[in-house]
Amino acid sequence: MADPQIEGGIRVHAGFYPDATSEDVIAVNSWIFAMASPGPVTEAGLIAAENAVNAFYTSLESIYSRVVAHRRLKSYDLGEAPPRTPHTGPVAVMSTTAVSFPSEVACCMSFYSGAVARPRKRGRIYLGPLRADTGTTVGNVIRPSTAIRTNVAGAGATLIDLSGVVRWGVLSQADEVIWQIDHGFIDDAFDTQRRRGEDPTARTEFS
Repeated sequence: MADPQIEGGIRVHAGFYPDATSEDVIAVNSWIFAMASPGPVTEAGLIAAENAVNAFYTSLESIYSRVVAHRRLKSYDLGEAPPRTPHTGPVAVMSTTAVSFPSEVACCMSFYSGAVARPRKRGRIYLGPLRADTGTTVGNVIRPSTAIRTNVAGAGATLIDLSGVVRWGVLSQADEVIWQIDHGFIDDAFDTQRRRGEDPTARTEFS
């Protein structure tokens, strides 16, 4: 479903790539913000939204797999009629030599507006690909460690506390409203994003 036109609404796309020149995106996260004061989106608003997203990922760079080496941000004014003109945001180099989980493994950060996570007022972001040491064995099951859940929760709380030009939100396409986020959580179970999986490079046959 295409985004409705919403004055003061901003969408930020965060793309993760294997290197600085590649166009083969490994993962994409989409974020919604709204101008804090009523009115159209400004250049300052686009920059503030991009900076908030960039700060979120910068605080969590230690959880990412070494297959991710480059992060690029683009933002869009939802008040424009599609196709919208992208505003180029910060670019970051990400690097780690740690052992990685399979690229399908992700940690889900859920968030919502209001006291209850109702369908039109909730959203989620799948973080990853992840380092293997973000998991810990509980019984016989590998679960997201307390450390990663604490770090992600802290980064999410910083977005909730965002003040100034923009506010973090979730877009209800049915209502054509951006609801301000004030709650969130991270469960102690990994998720799987099949489209992030690696392409096969070899095949072993039998008959």
